[in-house]
Amino acid sequence: MPEVSPKPPQGAAPILKPLRLGPLEIDFPVVLAALAGFSDLSYRLICRSTTAPFCTTEAMLDRQMLLDGKLRRKLIKLDPADHPLAGQIMGFDPTVMARAAVVLAEMGFDVIDLNFACPVRKVLSKKRGGFLMSRPDIALETVRLVRAAVPEKPVTLKLRRAFLETDAEHAAFWEIARGAFDLGVAAVAVHARSVDQKYRGRADWDFLARVKAAFPDRTILGSGDVLTAADALRMIRETGVDGALAARGAIGNPWIFRQARDLAAGRSPFQPSLEDQRELILRHFELAREIYGLRRAVKIMRNFGIHYARIHPHPAKVRMAFVGIKSETDWQGVMAEHYGATAHSTVVGAAAVANEGTDRPEAAPGIILASASPRRGELLKRIVDDFRIVPSGIDEEPLRERNPVGYAVRAAIAKAETVGGAYPHALIIAADTLVCLENEIFGKPTDRNEARDMLTKLSGRRHRVVTGIAIYRKSADRLLHGHETSWVTFKTLEPDAIERYLDTANYLDKAGAYVIQESGDALVEKLEGDYDNVVGFPVGKVRDLLLEFEHPATGAAKS
Repeated sequence: MPEVSPKPPQGAAPILKPLRLGPLEIDFPVVLAALAGFSDLSYRLICRSTTAPFCTTEAMLDRQMLLDGKLRRKLIKLDPADHPLAGQIMGFDPTVMARAAVVLAEMGFDVIDLNFACPVRKVLSKKRGGFLMSRPDIALETVRLVRAAVPEKPVTLKLRRAFLETDAEHAAFWEIARGAFDLGVAAVAVHARSVDQKYRGRADWDFLARVKAAFPDRTILGSGDVLTAADALRMIRETGVDGALAARGAIGNPWIFRQARDLAAGRSPFQPSLEDQRELILRHFELAREIYGLRRAVKIMRNFGIHYARIHPHPAKVRMAFVGIKSETDWQGVMAEHYGATAHSTVVGAAAVANEGTDRPEAAPGIILASASPRRGELLKRIVDDFRIVPSGIDEEPLRERNPVGYAVRAAIAKAETVGGAYPHALIIAADTLVCLENEIFGKPTDRNEARDMLTKLSGRRHRVVTGIAIYRKSADRLLHGHETSWVTFKTLEPDAIERYLDTANYLDKAGAYVIQESGDALVEKLEGDYDNVVGFPVGKVRDLLLEFEHPATGAAKS
């Protein structure tokens, strides 16, 4: 995205209208999206404290709403301070969705939000969420029955621009959107990616502009790539949508709503000091403890803490500290060490979060991933904020041996030592993944014939996926290594099914000639163990080794 000054020139602040959802008027058009695992009551209240004007719950299954009232109240937490609020539901049966909407209305939700957008594979397999983008008939029947069931409540939809990225006409989207407005929905929120695109690539903001142009008198909210407060305002300015959903940009930065108001008013965006961060995080912990109890609060706040770390002056170090939290004592220790009253309170990370640009700060030279794999880079981002990628370039073939664990670990060590030789003071993370059927090790196929042979051998059989990991710092003369093993059972594949797969798959740089995240439904019958390991980077094992490397006293197990 183009760089824009975080402080607009005098008089250039955009004029933002209130957001209207049926009879509700929301005073500011940047609102909290539904976020699985994040937009629970505790975080919604935190976002309210930073001026979020409207929030949406995590997506709830329609059938959960029909549980016994006591069980339902344990699942769904409400608070008088958390309004106006949308309750988001997803399901497949229109009649069940309508019954669930009635329950939400009776519980006091201000808006009923229908999720036809979730791209998660498990959700799609149950014909919920984004699956409805492929079935406009069911989507519109759901809207009709829900509107009839709760005529007094505004009903809104969350859609994606298409089910398949290749659908250039977006016919299903237009059918659902037009039909829904004809049925009286109050607003449509549009994520500007397709369902099968998930979160890859850039969101198509041009599509948002086309949607708003098609429905100039209706309320349209935009979603996708709103990573900063300035992104939200730019989306509204460039596409004409009536509001912007803060999703990923709000995770770990609840100040995004205050920052958006600042920018809209022509002020420099608020940058939370370390003291501001500490007070808000501690308040969040206490809210979570009050709502869920101590044990669950520690688990929940560990996850939130990992994301709060991104605006700390030392994000990677603090992120790793939060990763290691297992108890309240651990939590208190991390807060005392990294957010203590004597700590330096100039927050360099906050400026980057608030600024118009969406690029992350330049990666620190201290951590290097010795891999050219984009999959490994994406997975490492879960536990390490700042790192560089330096492929080792070694020839793996001479390292082959009969023991698959020995081979994978030796290959990872070779990669780490090769890169470490050029960067002796950096912490090098390296991994190597292979597929093993009985005593035969499968590496990466060199051509279609070899890929066909591999898939034919794997057909209908159970095999191992082994990843070797090495953590290395040459200047400290320190090397730590380990491995992770998962088991995968293939479906029985007919020859024509293998050929169809080879016609479309990118198999040449994949051990065993397959990619589980792209072809799992077509090839895999059963997976036992760590899914990330089969993708090629077992994040949990890497995390444990990193903690042991930096803090040997933690006693993390070596392999």
